[in-house]
Amino acid sequence: MKGGVYIYVGKTQSGKTTKALEDARADIREDGRPLLIVDLGPAINFRGTRHEPDRFAVLRKLYGEQRHAVYTPVDGDDFDALLDGVSVVGNCHVILDEVRWVANYNRISPALTKAMRHWAHGKKGPVTYRCTSQRPGDLHRDFYACLTGELYAFRVDPGLDQDRLVKECGFDPDALGNLPRGGYVTFSGEWKETVEPYETVDVPETKGEVEEPSITPTPENNTDSSGVPSVPPV
Repeated sequence: MKGGVYIYVGKTQSGKTTKALEDARADIREDGRPLLIVDLGPAINFRGTRHEPDRFAVLRKLYGEQRHAVYTPVDGDDFDALLDGVSVVGNCHVILDEVRWVANYNRISPALTKAMRHWAHGKKGPVTYRCTSQRPGDLHRDFYACLTGELYAFRVDPGLDQDRLVKECGFDPDALGNLPRGGYVTFSGEWKETVEPYETVDVPETKGEVEEPSITPTPENNTDSSGVPSVPPV
């Protein structure tokens, strides 16, 4: 059962959240752990998807029902309390969509930095954190320090954001600025491009004790049969 910290950066509409969701679905296929999407914006990507009313409902759904959940924290304290709970118990996947709302170059949520450093120490198992951001230049240094998986860089224009990725990861600036929509390079510098960047990927059936949610797709509840949102690329 793997865990760790992964980062997805790039301009808006570049494909980073789509890639994060695809990777989370692949993990669910392997280990059946539930997924928490922390919709920090909130973003249009998850509009129409059922959000839990409070963090207590989120924790009940993850650990009581073993089902996926989507949630927008009401403030920084709510975010910290939620992440503290997840960090202690562990044994799930987490997508933090647009982490700039809770961290920048000079500050970071205390619960977030603790969670990333303690991803392997949950009482019931590790946590996989997948963090997205439009501004890699503004990421707190703890994101780079805690990176255990890959950093996926989608298109990034010249400037502070591109300079930071070149400094931290050694990327070729020309490659970063000329990536097509849906294309990305990884921390290793190896060129990769999604084959069908805009195709909705079916969520695999969960295994073990994880139950299939009773949610059904509707215009007001934009999820697939597993409860994981189906969203356009961002």
